[in-house]
Amino acid sequence: MHSESNLLRLIVCISLIALSSCSNTRYLPEGDSLFVGSKVTLKDNEGDKKYRKILKADLDKAVRPKPNSKVLGMRIKLSIYNLAGDTSKGGFVRNFLRKFGEPPVLASTLDLTKNQEIMTNIMENRGYFFPKVTSHSTTSKKRTKAYFDVWTGPQYKIRNVNYPIDSSKISIDISAIKDKSLLKPGLPYNLDLIKGERDRIDRSLTDKGY
Repeated sequence: MHSESNLLRLIVCISLIALSSCSNTRYLPEGDSLFVGSKVTLKDNEGDKKYRKILKADLDKAVRPKPNSKVLGMRIKLSIYNLAGDTSKGGFVRNFLRKFGEPPVLASTLDLTKNQEIMTNIMENRGYFFPKVTSHSTTSKKRTKAYFDVWTGPQYKIRNVNYPIDSSKISIDISAIKDKSLLKPGLPYNLDLIKGERDRIDRSLTDKGY
């Protein structure tokens, strides 16, 4: 009997959330819409597939804002938030629902130009020095989705790695650790990797008393 009661409560909760999810745009500000996500498409086939796959994933993650989270395809936290209705009327239940829910992510917070700049910066830091990004958004039934088309261009690679060759002590100490360099000829240019190599050399020199 107890298990049947719990099952009934679960069914009721799921039903309420499902019904609420149908009206997730109900409490949006006038003239605004719900941001439901983005799609990033790499339009050319330049470079190694492995690095392009990593780049695509990083570009997807870079888009802001992030849409409301989903569980089993439903924006459950947003639905919980909307179940609270008008909190100006007060009440423990309303405040509880708002606290544990998730407010709607508004399309008005989407800045396509800023996202394009961020994507361009990411690609330049990975050796794609001449990328192109275009964007647009579509809105239907008060739901907005952003689209980004990306042309990476060629990915530039490291040709040579040169270290100081003078006879100073610091140059000798740097040359002594070059075999463990993070930078290798043939690897794609990567600003993070270059910074990592700089930090590696700095730590080694610090350990030697510089």
